[in-house]
Amino acid sequence: MKWQIGSENEKKTTLEEAKFIFSQAEKALRETINGSNLIVTRTTILLSIVVGLLSALIGYSINKWNSNKIDDIFITSSLLSCYLFWLTTYLIKNIKGQDYMSMGSEPDKLLHDYYFQKFPENKEREIQNYISEIKNYQERIENNKSINNLRWKIFHNSIKYIVYYLPAISVFLYTLIHFTFLLFYHHLPHEFGCTCH
Repeated sequence: MKWQIGSENEKKTTLEEAKFIFSQAEKALRETINGSNLIVTRTTILLSIVVGLLSALIGYSINKWNSNKIDDIFITSSLLSCYLFWLTTYLIKNIKGQDYMSMGSEPDKLLHDYYFQKFPENKEREIQNYISEIKNYQERIENNKSINNLRWKIFHNSIKYIVYYLPAISVFLYTLIHFTFLLFYHHLPHEFGCTCH
């Protein structure tokens, strides 16, 4: 539900109150923008780790392929490369440009004939300008917090995918592929250069 202040209470707002509330809204909005920068920084670090792992696995797989050593480790590393590639594309979402709402307003939104016509008194007009900006800032804060929450979710999910899922998937894939080789492809070492024993 969109935040609104009652018209009667809005009329009671003093200039000092409006200035104080606006200063707090400005701080809150700045915090959401700083939060975005923090997300990008942490995601970039995490992405560099994932890309490093991906490069190492791809290099290892290519080396195995060139050596004609198609074994259980080669297949496991190849599949894990696909997993890490997916994780890379998942993380890249967090460093792409987002629809953040910035601080400040364009002059034509503030210096408008409407305010001079409806509020001829200088002090009253100043209060209404502040109130209008306070309402705008609330909308921007909610928009930016929603984007940040989604981006933090992607970041925290990625950590789980690396710390918990990657080792578990590695063990599962290697075990499955290793025993598959043992059960069904024990003749491959002589015919195709497979090194699984």
